[in-house]
Amino acid sequence: MNLYEDCAEYKVLRFKDRQDWLTGRERGIGGSDASICLGMNRWKTTRQLWLQKTGRQPLEDISEKPYVIYGVKKEPQLRADFELDFEDVYEVQYEPDVILQNNSTKYLLYSPDGLLLEKATGRKGIVEFKTHAIRNSQDWKDWRESIGYDEYFIQVLHGLNVTGFDFVELRVELKRSPQYKQVRTYHIERQDDGIIEQLAYIRQKEDEFWSTYIVADEEPPIIAFL
Repeated sequence: MNLYEDCAEYKVLRFKDRQDWLTGRERGIGGSDASICLGMNRWKTTRQLWLQKTGRQPLEDISEKPYVIYGVKKEPQLRADFELDFEDVYEVQYEPDVILQNNSTKYLLYSPDGLLLEKATGRKGIVEFKTHAIRNSQDWKDWRESIGYDEYFIQVLHGLNVTGFDFVELRVELKRSPQYKQVRTYHIERQDDGIIEQLAYIRQKEDEFWSTYIVADEEPPIIAFL
């Protein structure tokens, strides 16, 4: 089964290159936008997102930032290692420069780092790869106990909303120094306690942001991460 095909839940949008893909992301709300709609993103406010989505402000080019360059270079290695570690569990599928568009709510977009087919059951999942620099003991404690960033958690739940899939694997490289790195994998099931309610809440806040501010073209209040 090819998960990168149009289906009842989503349409597959393919782009010619990364720049074209970046432009395509501005057609709706993507995974990295979801936490901003909730006021839970430490890097961008709701007003900044509105300015970009309405064409009032160009999308910031962060492609040359060291952490972005590192993450882009590291992703293929993380994907290959994940595929090897879980070769008996999942079929890992990946296509670059692709956006999945939800069929019932067309402004909900998602660009997965990979799609998963569980071999034993045929259940479908998504996989995301992240790299994160550990800066202090609290940061390390947060990642040991759970997913350290709300932005990542909301992003993958947004992916479940777009695809209708069953589960998520979030694979994160935690880096304290070039000599000390650890890779952790966090598993989330759609049926886990509280996840259905959180999926509904994320969808509600995204709907409110899109209809109230983008469609109505009204400037939102500045809701920023606290």
